[in-house]
Amino acid sequence: MPAIIELRHDYETTPDKLWKVATDWECLEQAMKGLIKFYGLPKTEIYQGQEIAAEFSLFGILPKSPWTMKVLEYNPDERRIRSHEYGGPVEQWNHTLTIEKTETGACLKDHIIVDAGKLTPIYKQWGSFMYNYRHKPRLEMLKQF
Repeated sequence: MPAIIELRHDYETTPDKLWKVATDWECLEQAMKGLIKFYGLPKTEIYQGQEIAAEFSLFGILPKSPWTMKVLEYNPDERRIRSHEYGGPVEQWNHTLTIEKTETGACLKDHIIVDAGKLTPIYKQWGSFMYNYRHKPRLEMLKQF
């Protein structure tokens, strides 16, 4: 049975700057440094219809695992991305990322539906940890703008 992860992170920056950091592949790699090492991420900007077949390694030391991401929606005007992702025991990792203006800047919301069969509870916990892990490095990256 699928599980849902919902997270919100607030930033004292403009929605446009947060969108740039949140949708940049190099920023993703930097935000996950020390936790996940990626192999085969695109060098081009993300776009609707894009299909990425990449690999990742936990901590950069465990064996590589395949991961596929299909970009179902990429809407910079509304600052929303929807993707269908999968790999290994994960049959479904449907992620919606939205960025909204707030009184103090912008907020990034992640909504993920994860289905990994009997391992779903473990992947739900991992997903919550992983997406929370990105917050602090993003704060540092936003200082550069």
